[in-house]
Amino acid sequence: MGATRSQRIWKGIRKELKDFSTNTSIRGLPRIARANHRSIRLLWTAYVLLLLTGLTVCMCYLTSQFLEYDVIHPPRLLHDVPAPFPSVTICNLRPLGSNGKTYIAKNNFETPLSFASKMNELTYKRFKSSDYWIVSSAFSITSYLESMEPQVRNSMGHNISDAIFLCQASYLQNNTHRTQHCNTLGTWKSFLHPKFVNCSTLTLRPEYINSTNSMEMIIYLDESLDEIECIDCFRRDIRTQLSGVMVTLHRPNTYPDINNEGESIRPGTYTEIRLETREQRMLTPPYGRCSKSNLTKQTLKFDGHDYVYSEYACKEAIKQVSA
Repeated sequence: MGATRSQRIWKGIRKELKDFSTNTSIRGLPRIARANHRSIRLLWTAYVLLLLTGLTVCMCYLTSQFLEYDVIHPPRLLHDVPAPFPSVTICNLRPLGSNGKTYIAKNNFETPLSFASKMNELTYKRFKSSDYWIVSSAFSITSYLESMEPQVRNSMGHNISDAIFLCQASYLQNNTHRTQHCNTLGTWKSFLHPKFVNCSTLTLRPEYINSTNSMEMIIYLDESLDEIECIDCFRRDIRTQLSGVMVTLHRPNTYPDINNEGESIRPGTYTEIRLETREQRMLTPPYGRCSKSNLTKQTLKFDGHDYVYSEYACKEAIKQVSA
């Protein structure tokens, strides 16, 4: 009996598949088609299926990553691009200036040390020993200055006219570099910082912010090295026992984050701080989904460790760092 039509079709399909498997460049299939023993054919079939499964898993993983749309452009270093010159905040680590010490002695005020000593003694008598350490920790140079009248408090620190020996900035005007005194190009703002006490911020005027490219300062710390007693040193506040200056560069007209962005500079040193302008652009939603309200990811992994999701961590995780 002759073969039925379906058998002939199936035989033709098998022949085409065998010819394809024998001549194809896909790894493994020619081995299966040319194998003379059933066991070898099964072994190669298992290998091919295993690799095909791995390929499928990898493609599914890459597809899921692509569908998250977490994309950010690599940062670029920009040259010769107008950028606003930052505001400069300086904080003298010495709490009191020489004029403040003179004012205290002239008016028979309590010194910071005697003020803290008397307040600690009063606190020790009124509170239990367990509460004493908590309450007494609030007595610091900042609380001492806060107890004074504003006009008196502002005269305790270091005046800009005495602290800044030299401050000049270089700016570009008509393709020519010009240098002017900082007081000509900008304005100073003095304020009392909760932690670093005496701070002053220099902000350039709007017409000079984008054209200024460098600034030089020589700062006088107003520290009396011949004094034996330190009337503004607190044992529990190590900052009051140090000398130097905290320098913070921040966006113009913004309040400085001295705690996190300040740089400590030792006295008697020449320190150069250089700035770079980097552009980091993130694609608009839905391509970039890093935000405070994004709860699609509960954790993020860095170096094999899990971290709670945050906008900053998300941006760091998807950032493409250029070589």
